[in-house]
Amino acid sequence: MSETQAVTPWYKQFWPWFLIGLPATAVVASMHMLYVAATGADQLVRQDYYKDGLAINERLALIEKANTLGVKLRATFVPETGSINLTSSKLDSDLPLTVELIHPLYQQADQVIELKSLDGVEWRGDLTLQTEGRRYIWVYQGDQWLVKGEVFFADDGESTLWVSTNQ
Repeated sequence: MSETQAVTPWYKQFWPWFLIGLPATAVVASMHMLYVAATGADQLVRQDYYKDGLAINERLALIEKANTLGVKLRATFVPETGSINLTSSKLDSDLPLTVELIHPLYQQADQVIELKSLDGVEWRGDLTLQTEGRRYIWVYQGDQWLVKGEVFFADDGESTLWVSTNQ
């Protein structure tokens, strides 16, 4: 007596669907990655990176000029008022002072703040965006000089940064 087993159709078995599912999953994942690549902009690259590269020698000359002038700055950020205060005794009070706060990753979080002289030694300006975490800071007065540094904005109060060109 020999018994024959009933053969189930292929679409009711596990292994064909498993073997079809692997490449189908790869196709769906690749379509998703194609969508992300097409719609997401690369924010880490500046739009004018070529001009920035050409201007590096000019920036180095401005930093050297700040070294020659002996520019030393004390920047204080007050989160309650949303202001930035800067103290220095070797600045020309007739020209406005510009502070750039540059986010390391996101260009839309960058800020450019014009500071007004209060008495020739103190300068004040208002932050345009809420600022927290690490930022690069560039302070300059027209095309006279440039001082660069880094600051970490603490959540618990004011952040003070001493910027000196003799580092």
